[in-house]
Amino acid sequence: MKNTFKLMLLVCYLGIQSLSAQKIIPLYQGSVPNNKENKGFIDTARVFKTSSGKEVHFLTRIIIPEVYVYLPAKNNTGGAVIICPGGGYGGLAIDHEGHDIAKKLAENGIAGIVLKNRVPNPAYVINKSIVPLQDAQRAIQ
Repeated sequence: MKNTFKLMLLVCYLGIQSLSAQKIIPLYQGSVPNNKENKGFIDTARVFKTSSGKEVHFLTRIIIPEVYVYLPAKNNTGGAVIICPGGGYGGLAIDHEGHDIAKKLAENGIAGIVLKNRVPNPAYVINKSIVPLQDAQRAIQ
């Protein structure tokens, strides 16, 4: 009876782990290069509703650049794609142009990596002309 209970707990634990296959990894350890003093600021987003009623997040201020890694649970092909969500340098359409694509890739055996890069806003960065490229190059590293 005890072994059956332990086995059930193990199966539940493994099931939960496969559901939360996403990992969040900061792009930089310590201070973020080319950032102004941003203490107390947090990432901000505007939320829109699509015609179908789904909420979509548009990140407008990114203080800590990160990557979100979606690993395939099965049929791993060994391939990976870095996804750079669009937003016209005013923000990132992180859901439908990022996370949704990464999940579909992972379902098909390809690791989907969503880049949450900083947008070139001179209020938060020193040199706005290189910030998105700087974060993309770091994600590739």
